[in-house]
Amino acid sequence: MEIRCALDDGEQAVGEKRAGLLRAARGRYIAFVDDDDMVAGSYVEDILTAIQAAPQSDCVVFAGQLEIDGVYTGPFDYSIAHKTYYQRGNAYFRTPNHLCPVKRELALRVGFKALNCGEDTDYARRLYPLLKSEISIHDPENPETRKTLYFYRFSPTGTATQNLNSRRGRKSAVPYTIT
Repeated sequence: MEIRCALDDGEQAVGEKRAGLLRAARGRYIAFVDDDDMVAGSYVEDILTAIQAAPQSDCVVFAGQLEIDGVYTGPFDYSIAHKTYYQRGNAYFRTPNHLCPVKRELALRVGFKALNCGEDTDYARRLYPLLKSEISIHDPENPETRKTLYFYRFSPTGTATQNLNSRRGRKSAVPYTIT
């Protein structure tokens, strides 16, 4: 396992940072964890176990939780079975994106555009046609559901990229909006 960080005080677009980290990484799979995210204590172990169980899989998928300004707003689920981003009630369904470990070779083929807003959705849309197989991490207590490994702590006013866009006079897109 390899961990790389990119700190730049907002000098680069998020997509530029992701592209640089992607090029520098040497692992077989790649995923991103941002400063407004938290991962489960078993995150690394669960992902490594899944990859060892199905090393041919294009990506690893799991569940997560969305929190906005400290308030839990709903679960989210990643899978290639979700052909697009959509929402049902307070649950969010997504194709695999930057949060999901993806074979590095596929991520490199798609890459990240130098965007500061929408870069992750753009990546997910261009990545989706390349994904043919996934390994799902299931909740051991409820094997029919995916295990929650990711906690997205979004704040329209407190998230660094949102603040940077506001200071630069850019309109910020809410990352969980269906597009």
